[in-house]
Amino acid sequence: MHDALHHDPAPRAMSYGQGPVGSPRPRIRPENGHLLPHEGERPMNLDRRARLRTFLAEGARLPFVWGERDCALWACDWIKAERGVDPAEALRGTYRSDRACARLLRAMGGLPALAADLAARAGILETDTPEAGDVGVIELPIGTYLALSTGAGWAIKAADGIVVSPARPTKVWAI
Repeated sequence: MHDALHHDPAPRAMSYGQGPVGSPRPRIRPENGHLLPHEGERPMNLDRRARLRTFLAEGARLPFVWGERDCALWACDWIKAERGVDPAEALRGTYRSDRACARLLRAMGGLPALAADLAARAGILETDTPEAGDVGVIELPIGTYLALSTGAGWAIKAADGIVVSPARPTKVWAI
């Protein structure tokens, strides 16, 4: 998998409270380990980037299982890990095939409607400025998916691991 999270820039000269000299990038706030955001951006903890990398690597290694670790439930696993609440707790184990999943999605009004419900259960809000670690709905020629932003694309849990797409999300929720 290739994404921006795997390539850290080389260390450069730093000035307190700013990015590398001449750089507009956010820097670490010494007292809390959070990045100083550009105006209007949310801060992102450096440890969260490491957790996201680990989560993506685990997702690539672990098998796809309908009703346990599919595209929607895998994204909910990330929400649970980051927010401490499992928005899909009531869904887990209620279906075991693609057909059963499709029936469930139809009954719930489709994946975008289900995703909005899951976001509400998790207490996460919609955003117009996706960042690495946010969750969104993406549409690909082969279907609609709940995905994680890597910062360089959108990762979905697939039968053979993780697929990262440059797709533009139709909805995004900030984690």
